[in-house]
Amino acid sequence: MTRRGGFTLVELLVVIAIIGVLIALLLPAVQQAREAARRMQCTNKVKQLIIASHNVHDTYGIFPPAGGKSNGWNARVQRKGPFYNLAGSFFFHLLPYMEQNSLYDKAVGAGGNMDSSVDGRQVYNYIIEAYRCPSERSPAGASGYGYPTGPDKTHAVCNYGVNYMAFCDVSSNNQEGATNIAMVTDGLTNTVFFGERYGQCTSNKSSLWANSSGTWAPQICRGVNPKTGTCSVPQITPIYTSAGDSSSGGSSPHPGAMNVGLGDGSVTKVSGTIEASVWANLTNPIDGNVIGEY
Repeated sequence: MTRRGGFTLVELLVVIAIIGVLIALLLPAVQQAREAARRMQCTNKVKQLIIASHNVHDTYGIFPPAGGKSNGWNARVQRKGPFYNLAGSFFFHLLPYMEQNSLYDKAVGAGGNMDSSVDGRQVYNYIIEAYRCPSERSPAGASGYGYPTGPDKTHAVCNYGVNYMAFCDVSSNNQEGATNIAMVTDGLTNTVFFGERYGQCTSNKSSLWANSSGTWAPQICRGVNPKTGTCSVPQITPIYTSAGDSSSGGSSPHPGAMNVGLGDGSVTKVSGTIEASVWANLTNPIDGNVIGEY
């Protein structure tokens, strides 16, 4: 009678240990692959934002203001329809060019600004996925101060910020500017249009896609005068309580680098260790400085 061989306990433990080591080696690679895919999705979203802003320019001959409204913007839009008196964020004005025509048209019909009620909800309640970074882990909605506690509670957060310096009124350093391509004298290739932002709803660190007032707006470099000021470098490490306010150069949930959209339609990455002078030159549309390596 022959006896069947089997695994000893030691052999079984060795096999389990080997499998555990292989899994431990594989998981980081899987996470890196997933993050690479999310970063690519984010890159595509930033590119769509640039294209949408250029489509607005093609329609009206002018870019939307960094926030609110302006006489120049009103005058151009008035000739195209009855929404010349709109007040909203840059992202609010992009809605018709981000396949959100229905929301925009209903907001206009209900009162012509971002606070209008659409189908029983305020416009700023609507979560726009095109304004959300796939790597962002905070909820899409914000019910009050502090970390967002949505989804879809009071204000919908945005993970992208328009460059205040590129779209403000340079003469008065006011967000209610009316910029066109000719005013970007450094060239579209050398000017940041969009950066990333942490999705937050707290004091000057907020990023609410529909909001144009004060430090709640989805902007980077907010309030920095292109004639005299410089924008601080991005905050890449996710520190929600101390980084990423709208006056900074942006913040990113991606490890190591932040996606930025340039005015020519290209999307590139900048690290948190980018030289302050280079970032200042990239974000300023009129300084006339040569962009260094980054």
